Amino acid sequence: MTAETNMRPSLTDIARRGWSWWRDEIAALVPNGLRARASGARAEIDCVLLSDGRVAAARAASPGGALPSPDGALAPGEALSRHLAELAEAAPQGTVRLCVPRDLCFLRRSQLPRRALPHAGALLRLEAEALLPFEPGEIFSDWYVETENVATRELEVIHVILARERIRAVEEACAGAGLALVRVSVGDAEGRPMPVDLLSRQEASFRAALARLSPLARWLGAAALLLALATPFLLIARQDAALAELSAARAALPKASPTAQSATAVADFLDARASRVPVSMLLDELARRLPPGTTLTALRLEGKRLLIDLQGGGSGAVRAALAGSPLLSEGTDTAPGQLAFELRPLPERPAREERAR
Repeated sequence: MTAETNMRPSLTDIARRGWSWWRDEIAALVPNGLRARASGARAEIDCVLLSDGRVAAARAASPGGALPSPDGALAPGEALSRHLAELAEAAPQGTVRLCVPRDLCFLRRSQLPRRALPHAGALLRLEAEALLPFEPGEIFSDWYVETENVATRELEVIHVILARERIRAVEEACAGAGLALVRVSVGDAEGRPMPVDLLSRQEASFRAALARLSPLARWLGAAALLLALATPFLLIARQDAALAELSAARAALPKASPTAQSATAVADFLDARASRVPVSMLLDELARRLPPGTTLTALRLEGKRLLIDLQGGGSGAVRAALAGSPLLSEGTDTAPGQLAFELRPLPERPAREERAR
């Protein structure tokens, strides 16, 4: 009888488990859009970069207010610098939020293990630096979780990348007026804002999401949490035997720490990435083998499938030219001027011991 009593969880253990369970449930209710990073820096001046390169600038309205009208937009130059200098004199702090159109950004969709979320920023930036012909300091980027596959425990992540060259003229104009960029948003002026801040360096966190809620929402959440915490105590009599059995079963199983789980997910992701054919290698292969007069206009990777759009030359000649490629299988026509190929596995690399020699 004494042994059975000792095996039963105490009220403290039950309370701790109840708190952990409800905390995870409430965290799961946070919309994916709130998981994006936000610098939280207050901007005194709003600037909108238009598709034609002109810039509209005005004092920032209240949060969620209207952006500057494009009617008074100015091309980068002395007129824009004078206008920004006038705004800087009336602004308590020389801070600027720049809104850029979606068309200026490069959007990538990636799948990441849910356990690798704390390292998502580093992983996505590593892939972007390998794919894009820019130095690490010449790109701005941010990301957000769009969807989650519960069955596979994978996150669909949207990575938003902006080449610094696209906004260099605006940066120089702001610097000349003594202003500093503190936020770079995407799509606000088009009515399709994206939950990103390309100047942000903060990672996603549950605490940051809660900080963005209104006071009323926090009070309602706290009330719901207190009510939820009381629920396990009302069910102790019915669940006592089940909790004891579950406690014994969980105690017998080894449990990896959250850090180890996250590191494992990162290692699995990097191993999978290493087995894929690099985009630079595919471009070199196509450049060497495409027949003269044929121009590559588009390239898309869909898993292990490569789609290319071509101009000039016939599809038969292109298939014949790529028939001997060790990276691509035999091509098939999917549309006029478009061919599809299956990627072959990369040749096996020498063992680590042989490379060391």
